[in-house]
Amino acid sequence: MRGQFILIILLFGLGSFAMEIGWRVSTIPGHPVQPPNPPQRKQEFDLDHQNTVWSRTSSGEGMSGMDSTEICTTYHLAFHAEQLYRSRVQLDEAVDLYIQALDQGLNSGSIILDALTAANGIEDFESAKTVIQYGLQLGFTCADYNRLWPHVGNNQDYDHLINSADTSFYIKIYESRLVDSLISQLAAMSERDQLYRSRDEFEDHLQRQLDSLNWSALKTMVQSLGYLPTRTQLGMDGSSDLSLLFHHMDKNELEWFLPYVIQNIQEYESDMGSTVLYQLERVGMADNMLYTISEDLKIQEYAPRTIMQNGIACQSFGEKFFIRHRGDKKNYYIPFDPGFPLVETNRIRRLFCLDSIQSSMKRWPWIETLTISEFEQKFTNLK
Repeated sequence: MRGQFILIILLFGLGSFAMEIGWRVSTIPGHPVQPPNPPQRKQEFDLDHQNTVWSRTSSGEGMSGMDSTEICTTYHLAFHAEQLYRSRVQLDEAVDLYIQALDQGLNSGSIILDALTAANGIEDFESAKTVIQYGLQLGFTCADYNRLWPHVGNNQDYDHLINSADTSFYIKIYESRLVDSLISQLAAMSERDQLYRSRDEFEDHLQRQLDSLNWSALKTMVQSLGYLPTRTQLGMDGSSDLSLLFHHMDKNELEWFLPYVIQNIQEYESDMGSTVLYQLERVGMADNMLYTISEDLKIQEYAPRTIMQNGIACQSFGEKFFIRHRGDKKNYYIPFDPGFPLVETNRIRRLFCLDSIQSSMKRWPWIETLTISEFEQKFTNLK
């Protein structure tokens, strides 16, 4: 399980969407201080899920009392760094921006791998060591780095870097924050999620029963805690298990969890905004409906979804929907739905601290765009 997840981060973090995991860290590399035990989180939402504190955002105020734009600024440092890194320009600036984002509390698998590759590429030893230390606090192990070094090392001396990183200290930070009881519960839910999906013959009605059981169990967990379990508490495997549940959620269940997801995003304890929008897009494609999300986090019907002549539904949120052409081997975005304005797309993306579609496309320079007509001509007979 763990090896597969690290491989996913490698494959997609270095050149595609990231199943990202990470969390706020309280130490600055070079000045390590053993953190205290994480404080108990206050219950931010009443248990019947009504009148959430998210209502404060209607006046532009985020969960922590900060302006929502200010809260998302750190994410945009990483997005800008990703644009530079993936375009292979100004790698020194990309490394600086990655380090700024890490220092401000934003940590993720793709950031670690991209920043480490870039730092090694410009032979910035100190930055590479800093990134390794943050990765250890995220849950990477020395064995992970050793296995991935042929892909991220750029011929730099692995032994010298890893031996200078004070690895045991940062691993202890990671391990001290884990909550085993939550991790084990999420692992059980993950197993249920895959029980029938992993079989050759998928039995939908049986899997749906298990999905409902998972959603109920996760709601009970959230109501007991007062918040969605955090990446700090779950670590790499637990965060992967939690994300898996959201990949198969119904629309109503997604709506119930939205305030909790966004709270964790704003506190750098989750980056599941991409996952939520991806799943809501899938639900909308199945329903032939465009859905939007209101400012008070209600999922609402917007308009019928456009289905192209080749049978493919247009997308609306810009998360992970592209197709590889069998002939030219290039990747192409599924066209955006003409019935869903891009200004609405970007408004929804801002709710999750995601960048605009225009910015996002710059982070994926190898994926090309086509008009609906061009896409229909290039991808035919897909009904």
